[in-house]
Amino acid sequence: MWSTNVNSSSPSAWFVHSADITPSGGSFSLTAQPGFVYSVTTTQQGAFEVGPCAAGRSGQCVDQMTPIKPIEWTGDSNPYTIGGDPGWTNYTVAADVLLAQAGAVQVIARAGTQHSFGPAGINEYYLQLSNTGAWSIVRNNTSDQLTTLLSGTVAAPGTGTWHHLALTVSGATLTAAIDGVTVGSVTDAAYSSGMAGLGTSGYQTDQFDNFSVTAASGGSGATGPIVAGVNSAKCVDDNGNSSTPGTKVQMWDCNGGASQSWTFPGDGTIRINGGCMDITGAGTANGTLVELWTCNGGANQQWQAEGGTLVNPVSGKCLDDPGFNTANGTQLDIWTCNGGSNQRWSIP
Repeated sequence: MWSTNVNSSSPSAWFVHSADITPSGGSFSLTAQPGFVYSVTTTQQGAFEVGPCAAGRSGQCVDQMTPIKPIEWTGDSNPYTIGGDPGWTNYTVAADVLLAQAGAVQVIARAGTQHSFGPAGINEYYLQLSNTGAWSIVRNNTSDQLTTLLSGTVAAPGTGTWHHLALTVSGATLTAAIDGVTVGSVTDAAYSSGMAGLGTSGYQTDQFDNFSVTAASGGSGATGPIVAGVNSAKCVDDNGNSSTPGTKVQMWDCNGGASQSWTFPGDGTIRINGGCMDITGAGTANGTLVELWTCNGGANQQWQAEGGTLVNPVSGKCLDDPGFNTANGTQLDIWTCNGGSNQRWSIP
């Protein structure tokens, strides 16, 4: 309950939080004083507010503030909050997360149409991580039908420590990353656009920080050069503009030619001359070379734009210019992602 002293000119007397009211037997009572205006409200399906960060982190964080299930006006729903533009298509939604109690936290992508009288029913994807280390990419709909598209386990994060979640939606490809490591990728074409958000699996007082939404590649037919971060005068090149499987993918002076015109069709592949950028032999070891190969739907032909890098989800490795060698003809490889400029690429 909140009260305002209408006879006071002091802001400290306006909208003051008074004692909470607990209904008993389906009813409650309150005493109203003259000269006051009262507001009696209930909390529906969670409340996200800004407050001091926990677990030794300085500054302000977003808290899920509702610790118990409220008396609900409509159907039950786990707490969540969404925002942004319903027209957003390809992006990465990410946040630092802290599980305060046993349960799970979520980052939400492509949230769209919602059931009129049931907040749990909403078209959306979300990446969920539990305190046990179980994770999943889930699709929801307006009938509150949950479909697990992909799942797995990582080391148990437990409670009271900070971790990082990121869900990238690029065309029909959904990629999950936990603490900077890609844990899986799956394709699903149910939703092509929508807002981003945060959620919890129940009424835990979990925290979120450093929430971000960044554009990702994946627009259908996006075509152009892939420019090297280590040297903006160098581009990723199809040697000799060849369509022959096994042709090396290399560094070369940017020249605007057809051999540097790569297409991102939105299915996770990077294409040129009818072929796909391919990790040789489906290798996952550092130093495995990158070549052109017949498109075959293999996981070694999947690439995800993440923070200026191109990551192969199955290996978790980044497209890499070996040894920062920018000489023409240097064949690219994959390597453990390390933030180096030789792993950064500007894509169309």
